[in-house]
Amino acid sequence: MKVLHCVDCENPLDAKGFCKKCNFTPSMQDTYLAELETVNHPANYKSGGMETIDVIEAFELDFSLGNAVKYILRAGRKSTYGGTPEEGQAEAEDLHKARWYLIRAIDRAEAKLKELRTANEQPPGPQAPAGGNEKEK
Repeated sequence: MKVLHCVDCENPLDAKGFCKKCNFTPSMQDTYLAELETVNHPANYKSGGMETIDVIEAFELDFSLGNAVKYILRAGRKSTYGGTPEEGQAEAEDLHKARWYLIRAIDRAEAKLKELRTANEQPPGPQAPAGGNEKEK
């Protein structure tokens, strides 16, 4: 028989699911596990069997792009107000946050491009005379 352990102190539970060390009860254990599930796998970050964090990690996105994706994917899903103005406000806030992170990523990408262009510029050298490569007749 598999021995179950307390989620709080990891002490073995008795046959009724009670922890004699920290007095966690089965209902407390269930509540704790349910809360842990909402922390580790919140519903507003899951869809179609995928979690936002898995998408971000699969594409190896940096902090800014990962946050932009996170806010886009959760927009309109976090609130449970049932179509009230508050829910619309929460969705708009998530999209504004996504835009903020995208602008940061775009600014970094443009700065990097400018840096690369500057590094690849050649200092002006002597100009070849017009037709200098042609053989004289």
